[in-house]
Amino acid sequence: MAWQRLSINEAEAHPLYGVKGWLRIFLVFFVVAGVAGVAQIFMAEPKGFATLFGPYARQVHYVDSFSGLVLAGVAVMGLYRSPLFGALIVPALLLRFFATAIAAAGFHGELVRDRAAAGSDAPFFDAILLTVVIGAVLCALFCWYFLRSRRVNVTYRYRVPLDPNAPPEPKPDPWARFR
Repeated sequence: MAWQRLSINEAEAHPLYGVKGWLRIFLVFFVVAGVAGVAQIFMAEPKGFATLFGPYARQVHYVDSFSGLVLAGVAVMGLYRSPLFGALIVPALLLRFFATAIAAAGFHGELVRDRAAAGSDAPFFDAILLTVVIGAVLCALFCWYFLRSRRVNVTYRYRVPLDPNAPPEPKPDPWARFR
């Protein structure tokens, strides 16, 4: 998709400028999830996804909380309309997903090894795999939204989609100064 650059004043005057609608809901969700994840560090037993890992729940939760805190920090930047948000949100989402997926793969391997030594099956492999797949789908959807949304592009990247019926902008002639 082709984009037309806007000045900051033009972007602020645009009707889609601002943190509203789905964008606000997503950003508040990321902040609340990051704060809740960090708060769970101080609990006796971690809750949620990390409980699938039995004795390694605390380690998985640390990895998950760190990446959640990074995403929450980027979301706070988005709530305050920082221009850095447009550049950092997709890497923060990918960090969150890959950190969780790598922790899941690594600690699941440890569980398999421990259970094999004890003579039992690996616990919850299907639940762990399903959680990683759902995380991949959500990560892809959020990345798509934050890259393609007109509101995100107007508010943080100061650009709007180019009208397909508009004539193309004339390109400067590189030889004009020599003629």
